[in-house]
Amino acid sequence: MPDGDWRQWADDTQTRVEQGLADARGRADGAAGFRAGMGQVRGRASSAYREVTVVTDVGGRLVDLQLAPQALRRDARELSRLVVATAELARRDAAEQVLTMAQAAFGAGSGVVTRLAAEVEAP
Repeated sequence: MPDGDWRQWADDTQTRVEQGLADARGRADGAAGFRAGMGQVRGRASSAYREVTVVTDVGGRLVDLQLAPQALRRDARELSRLVVATAELARRDAAEQVLTMAQAAFGAGSGVVTRLAAEVEAP
């Protein structure tokens, strides 16, 4: 291999390695930001007539439940179903926020995003 070809190959290789390292650092920074943001996610939803408002965390756990006075006029079973349905909407809201964060951190076509999207779509 002539000297010029070898030097060009070495320069090209170094450039590719440096670019690979920069890409890896970017993915690591994105993952760190994603992880930090997960604790801040809150899903929110209200029933159609705003009788019930629910806030959940990233895991779908109930963080807050607000009942308007008109909610207390409902039958207990009906109110219970309304709370559960609204909590599910809040959980889905949180999951969609996580999906958006993952797309920003890892790229829309990444395996992480694909798995999260499947979970958001699951009933």
